[in-house]
Amino acid sequence: MIKMSGLALTFAVAFAGLPLLISCNKDDDKTSGVSANLPHLTPTVKAAAPAGLQAGLVGTAVQGLSDRFFNADGGPSNIFNLLANIDKTVDNINVITAGDEKACRSQEPVAYTINPAGLGLVTMYGQCYQVLAAGAVSTTAGLQQYGIKDGVIYLYSYAANGESAAIVTPLAGSEGKYTVKAWFSLSTGTGATWDVGSYGLMNLYANSETKAFEFTVGGIALGYCGAQLKSDGTDIFASISIDMGSTCNAVEDVCASAANLGDSTSCSAAIKIFDLFPIGRRSATGSNVSGTSKYPLLPNLDFDGTATDDIHFGPTTPIAGLGSL
Repeated sequence: MIKMSGLALTFAVAFAGLPLLISCNKDDDKTSGVSANLPHLTPTVKAAAPAGLQAGLVGTAVQGLSDRFFNADGGPSNIFNLLANIDKTVDNINVITAGDEKACRSQEPVAYTINPAGLGLVTMYGQCYQVLAAGAVSTTAGLQQYGIKDGVIYLYSYAANGESAAIVTPLAGSEGKYTVKAWFSLSTGTGATWDVGSYGLMNLYANSETKAFEFTVGGIALGYCGAQLKSDGTDIFASISIDMGSTCNAVEDVCASAANLGDSTSCSAAIKIFDLFPIGRRSATGSNVSGTSKYPLLPNLDFDGTATDDIHFGPTTPIAGLGSL
């Protein structure tokens, strides 16, 4: 149990460069809680993602996707860095709920929706929220909220340089195993130069038991105008449109080994049919002119550096009815 008498207790959590400030008064040290015991997302995704992607082995055109999005030493677009941020949030929630009994945890989950890339409304649930204080990286405050409905965990975060949402579903009869469906947006530029850094949207699905894995991305300065891959644990099938700045390359389809990214001819018909909705950027004009993705056939992401373009898909303030942690 965490105790401080007569002083404010501050947890500083590094999410997107924004410290999370939570204050507890002296009366709070009279109670104790039970940890929410939320699981990390990274182990599920690592268990499902093909070994070749994570090892960064040289091979087919999938190598570029590996370097950009799955390289452990990658930058802001690396999904494992993005997942680590969510896992820090999970750790913080677990610590706070273990230290104090929070009324929001026992309230009825409140339904709300997110709309990533205009793909259609995705239902989320919330019970508790935390407000992020403005920090050194951004002058804009942020938000984190979570809820549990019928055993399924819903996590959402908003900050000035990106949003994330995740649905974590326990696998029946398989303790410690989950499916994860997650969305991430990135905005590493600022002001009039919003399009000079990584800017875009990603979506993934991972099943730690079956090794099913799928990933799709579209954006500016991400290396790909639009791309999607799917793996069954044996092979990877990908469709990509490489970003050339003012133009986007024609779609390239590739079949690769999940183990080492080498060429493969055994991709099944099933992994050539994507389950996640494909995404790709439309032409955009900012500091630079960005061409239209050739993947998918009808690209669907609009980027203009405003607060209403397609990197923004969720709430910026707590959903009505949620309780504060």
